[in-house]
Amino acid sequence: MKRLSVSWLFINIAGISLVGAVLWAWYTLDLASRDVERLRQEIHARGVPATLEELDGMYPPVAPEENAALAYLSAASKIRLLEFSRQEKVPVFDQDEEWLAPLGERLPPDAMALAREFLALNQVVIAEVREAQALEAARYPVSSFGFAHQDTAHLGKIRELVRLMRLSAVVFSEDGNANAAVADLISGVAIARSLSAEPMEISQGSRIGSLAGLSRTFTRVLSLHSLSADQLKEFLATIESAGEAETFLRAMRSSACQSLVAYSSAHGRGNLLSAPAERQRLEYVMRMLILAEGDLAESVESYEAHWRATSGRLDYILLSSLALLYRPFILEVINRDLLELVVAVEVFRLRTDQLPETLDDLSPDAINATDPYSGHPYHYLRRGSGYAVYSTGPNRADDLGMSGRVILEGDIVLNVAR
Repeated sequence: MKRLSVSWLFINIAGISLVGAVLWAWYTLDLASRDVERLRQEIHARGVPATLEELDGMYPPVAPEENAALAYLSAASKIRLLEFSRQEKVPVFDQDEEWLAPLGERLPPDAMALAREFLALNQVVIAEVREAQALEAARYPVSSFGFAHQDTAHLGKIRELVRLMRLSAVVFSEDGNANAAVADLISGVAIARSLSAEPMEISQGSRIGSLAGLSRTFTRVLSLHSLSADQLKEFLATIESAGEAETFLRAMRSSACQSLVAYSSAHGRGNLLSAPAERQRLEYVMRMLILAEGDLAESVESYEAHWRATSGRLDYILLSSLALLYRPFILEVINRDLLELVVAVEVFRLRTDQLPETLDDLSPDAINATDPYSGHPYHYLRRGSGYAVYSTGPNRADDLGMSGRVILEGDIVLNVAR
């Protein structure tokens, strides 16, 4: 009898424990579920669309007659090519253009002849680009923003137009027409700027890459010509206007929306059992949004730390990339800062007829910027009658102004050679 009582006691304790565990689990899951809804509301209140339809609403409509995007796509559709065997020899100004001709030197005669022939075929295109430059607003015909179904066909056409204007600028420069060269580079900046409002990370990467390329071509023109202070400042102002403080935050909100919609599609919404994991993901998104609302240049280390903490984790496979979203945008900051230094050096040279020995010779406003990777001032290096200004880049090592074959290696450099 005593043994039976003890057995019943243990059974009762086990039963009570089981019920308590179930109730605690239910309470914990319910609490996580409530947190999920609260976090979703807070994330939405910070400007993250709840659906892809809302994301589309972030991309303002533009009347056709005022839409620069349609004008640029129309111009791109008219690009004509030489025969394949000759077209592939036309100089292409892209990531690495030093192989065409070192800075300060002219292109080989056969390359120039092909460039002129190609440009002659496309004078109508160039004229339409210059005309479209007067249109301020742009919306490309994009209607799908999901990870697997993004409309990106227009990006290749935009990059092609930018390369065309860069080539035109180089030919004008080598023909001695610096004014026309700068004007075509400014037209190229306007093409890139037409992507500013597009809420897709890949679109912003295209815009930023195009601006960096235009800046490199500008230093190629500068290596052959002494531009006036007005020309220098006009190009700099155009580059600065091609990006805005909201562009990075808009891209972060867009990427967060796409990630969360993808998770909801895969796992369902309102699933009580998955609430704790979903809460963790939403808390991660919230941290990314708070960082994105701050100073980008001061948040590099924080983004990198978040990336290291989530990289390779299957439960964060769609979200860990949010921590890397800053990288193209920090390149835009660096490109702008380096271009400001180039302009400051050139204005100093115009005023004194010599290059500064160090950046300390420039006005305080010109050297106020800090390299976001090293946390120290940017580097300036005299090279004969030319110079380089550079950031240490993601490896944070001073490679003496030598850029790498990929962005994670070497310095990020703007060179001027004379």
